[in-house]
Amino acid sequence: MKKKKSIVINNPHLVKIRDNLRILLIRWASSEWDRLKEEERGISYDGNGRVRHPNSYSADEKSKLNKIRKKMTETFELVDNSICKCFRCVATNKNMTYNPVEKAWFCFQCYEEMKRWTMKKKTGISVRFP
Repeated sequence: MKKKKSIVINNPHLVKIRDNLRILLIRWASSEWDRLKEEERGISYDGNGRVRHPNSYSADEKSKLNKIRKKMTETFELVDNSICKCFRCVATNKNMTYNPVEKAWFCFQCYEEMKRWTMKKKTGISVRFP
């Protein structure tokens, strides 16, 4: 998105649906992260539970580890950069505003606090929080 965008939901039924969908996505990402972490452990540790030295990995294992870590990063960023939670306070049950400069979603309260903070720090005009 290239412009500031606020999403406001006031209907209590829709708020409940929104919050539940956000929680579902976060739980899915968490379980996916756990699954990928177990796959990574399967390669990174030997049969006795000791950490293997990276030089002992085969080319196939290195490739698989890179793919797993890339997927873990994508899963983390999927939730972290989404409207599911505030970038600053990690609230999941609030209306959100997208800041195109920061490329992140903030709850209204955090957005206003950050806007006031940047205005005090600068010349009274917030460039980072329009």
